[in-house]
Amino acid sequence: MTNSVRMTPEQYAEHLRKREAPRRAQGPAPAAVAPALSAADAKVLRAHAANQAFQALGRLPKGTMNKTEGQYADFLEEQKRIGKVLFWKFHPFNVRLANNTFYEVDWLVLPFDMVLEIHETKGGRTTDKGQLKLKLCGEVLPVFRMKKVIKQTKADGGGWLIEEYSAT
Repeated sequence: MTNSVRMTPEQYAEHLRKREAPRRAQGPAPAAVAPALSAADAKVLRAHAANQAFQALGRLPKGTMNKTEGQYADFLEEQKRIGKVLFWKFHPFNVRLANNTFYEVDWLVLPFDMVLEIHETKGGRTTDKGQLKLKLCGEVLPVFRMKKVIKQTKADGGGWLIEEYSAT
């Protein structure tokens, strides 16, 4: 598994400037020009910008629901009222997947058939890292049903799209 470092484009440009400084000191001093980005460096910056476009602007305090999670809590409460869900809990525990790698369970749900489920709510796109953590959690805890719950747009009819993961 590779270890990735998250930098803003400004931090990355500063990193490149510092990395190039010893090399420039050996030759004639160029005018104050930012170092040219290689194709690989430019690709990293574009990927970073794409990721930033869909990520939340900031972390919420521990135990606080975002807008999508709040809407899903309302949905679960409605399911509880009509008898399809007996119990649900938001952020009940973390699952250790590997050394220094944890997955925080969004929802622990007990439906009427009495088989515990772990639900992960998503507002749209899921990163590869997020997908991998869901699958690993299903392997680490095979006694739970793993479900990814995706909020559908009004154009798609609204509601929730539910994908189930199996341990195999």
